[in-house]
Amino acid sequence: MTKTKFALATLSLMLAVALGLGIGALYFADATPESLRAANAVTTAPVSQQQYDDARTVELGFSFGAESALVSPASGTLTSFSCAAGGAFTSGASSVAIDGKPVLNLSTEVPLWRDLNIGDAGTDVASLQRELNRLGYTVSTEGPVGQDTLNAVAEAMQKVGDGQFVAGNIPIDRILWLPAPETRVKNCLSPVGGRISAGDKLAELPAALMEVAVTHLPEGLVAGKRLLSVGPDRLPTDDAGRVIDKEALNKLAQNEVFAEAMRNAATSIPASFVLAKPIEVAVVSPSALFGLDDSKACVLAGNKSLPVSVLGSELGQSFVLFDSAKPPTEVELSPSGSPKCK
Repeated sequence: MTKTKFALATLSLMLAVALGLGIGALYFADATPESLRAANAVTTAPVSQQQYDDARTVELGFSFGAESALVSPASGTLTSFSCAAGGAFTSGASSVAIDGKPVLNLSTEVPLWRDLNIGDAGTDVASLQRELNRLGYTVSTEGPVGQDTLNAVAEAMQKVGDGQFVAGNIPIDRILWLPAPETRVKNCLSPVGGRISAGDKLAELPAALMEVAVTHLPEGLVAGKRLLSVGPDRLPTDDAGRVIDKEALNKLAQNEVFAEAMRNAATSIPASFVLAKPIEVAVVSPSALFGLDDSKACVLAGNKSLPVSVLGSELGQSFVLFDSAKPPTEVELSPSGSPKCK
């Protein structure tokens, strides 16, 4: 073979190899798995709905009334006294026995001040009947003392250990009045075995909780009635963030978070300030918002700018209310082209 023929053969071989590689590259390019190909960029995201209570962390301050005491309803020898500093007396139970007779603890809005008989009426009677109902006895609260009221008191007396009590009337000297269903005790004053007279102090009580209030109301609150969440309790407030309802205050006074704060001489406790009735809001990505001005902004849906009110953000989500009645199903994630927010 001449040098010229050898050169031509070598060139032909090189061209064949190059052509084969090109065809192979095209073949294998088409065979690239779908999972390894670059994904299309995501430009929109769905709009979801959820309940929103606008929870805000706040501090609660307190105001107290004067300290008070539990007083003996009768004279005699104190034969039993279940009392411990820091403990509590419970309505419907018995903590005291005088001359061997158990005295029934009762928490009524109006302290009982007289013996009650069939036909007696008044605010003291109505208050007693409401408490008996709260304790689980079926008693009419719309009229004077009836046999049902007498029977309920007799049953309560029997439950605390006086099986001989007769439902003839309601003697005031057998009832220990409590200012709250669970009344905490500061100090116990009377020793078992001692003589006491009606009106003598049996135990000192802590100063009564008169009002609880949010020390600084948060800005931008969603309008609506609110509750204060303290531990397991949810307490109604007025528009100024105050708890003034007596039942709610009594509940807070028994709350362990509050009790712990009092033991540590704290002047405030943390709480969550929430809507009493949560509202339904739309949830969008923060990147979908544009034209943000205070709590107002817009999102882009189908090339249309939609105004929204921004209520808050959490964990990469923004909670909004659409000015229009019906929210869109999806919005642009990163609106481009500087759309106008109207």
